[in-house]
Amino acid sequence: MRESAAEFVRSESTALTSALSIKSTDLLVEGKDGIGRKSKVPWVRFASAKRSPSATLGWYVVLLFREDGSGIYMTLAHASTENNEGNLQNRSLQDVRRMMVWARAILAAHMHSDPRLQHPISLGNGKLAKAYELTSATAYFYPRNAIPPEEHIRSDLREMARMLSSIYENEDLQRRTGETSLDVIAALSKVEDSTESRERSATQGFGLTQPERRAVEQQAMRLAAMYLGQLGYKVEDTSAKHPYDFKATRLEEVLYIEVKGTTGAIGDVVLTKNEVNHHLHQHPNNGLIVVHSIQLSRSEAGPRATDGKLEARIPWKIEKEHLEAISYRYRTDSIF
Repeated sequence: MRESAAEFVRSESTALTSALSIKSTDLLVEGKDGIGRKSKVPWVRFASAKRSPSATLGWYVVLLFREDGSGIYMTLAHASTENNEGNLQNRSLQDVRRMMVWARAILAAHMHSDPRLQHPISLGNGKLAKAYELTSATAYFYPRNAIPPEEHIRSDLREMARMLSSIYENEDLQRRTGETSLDVIAALSKVEDSTESRERSATQGFGLTQPERRAVEQQAMRLAAMYLGQLGYKVEDTSAKHPYDFKATRLEEVLYIEVKGTTGAIGDVVLTKNEVNHHLHQHPNNGLIVVHSIQLSRSEAGPRATDGKLEARIPWKIEKEHLEAISYRYRTDSIF
C-alpha cells in the first residue's frame, strides 16, 4: 500500500495534475496500512497537497480495501474530522450528510452518465470503516474476483480526478458563503459577480449555463403539471407574465403555484421579492412544488433534464422565520 500501490497511482501523475488543474509539485500521493498492527481498511489516496495535506483534512480520491478483502473501492471522499481550534474532532452526522448532499449535487451529471458510480459503500463493521462509508460521496467498486484491466483502472483514476477538480472549483465558493444549497450559492455568486464586476465562465462554480438552467426548470414544470393534473386541476402556465408559475383550477377552486427545480437534494430555494409578496397575499389559495434530484446530461445536442423527485406543499404558508435575505438593494441617492 505504501510503496507498490502508491507508485501505481504516481505513474498517472501527469494526467492527474492536468485533470486537477494543479502544479505537479502540488500533487500528493500516499498510502497507509497502519502502524504496528495493520489496518483493517488500508488505503492509497491522491489530492492537492494544499487542499488536503493529510487524510484528516479536505477532499481527496482514495482506494479503500474492504475489511474482508473481497474488493476495493475507488472513492471520492472527505475527511471525517474537522479542525476545532487546533484539535481534530469528528464531524457531526448532520454536517457530514449536508456535505455529501452538496458534493453529490455537484457530481450529479457524472453519476447519472456512469452507472458504475455508486453510493453508499460497504467496507465492514469497524469504527474506521463506518466513518469512511459516511464520508464517501461516490465510488467505483472492483470485486476481488473481477479486477478490471490496468488501463481500465487508470481511466477511472483520471475520471475521479476530474470529479475531484469539480469539487475543488466549488469548494472556495461554498466556504465563502457558508451555504450548501446549490441554488442559494448560485444566487449569491451572481450577486457578487454584478457588484464586484468579476468575470466567470458560464459553467464555472455552481451556476448552470442558461440552457442547462432552462432544461432543469422545464423538467420541474413538466412534473409539477403532471402532478396537478393527476389531482384533477386544469393547469395554466403563467410563469412568463406573473410572479407565480401555474394557475391551477378545479371547479370553483383556484390555486397559484410556485415551482422550483434543482439538480441537488431537497433544500433551500431562492424566492424573489414579488414571489414572496404574492404568496403571502394569496395564502391559503397557493402552493409550492419543489422538484429535486433532477438528472442533467450534456451532449452536443444540448442539455437534457430527466427524472426528479417531487415534494408539494398545498396550501403553502410562508413563515417569516424561514425567510433569510441573501442580498440587499441600498439606495445611495439620499446620502451623497
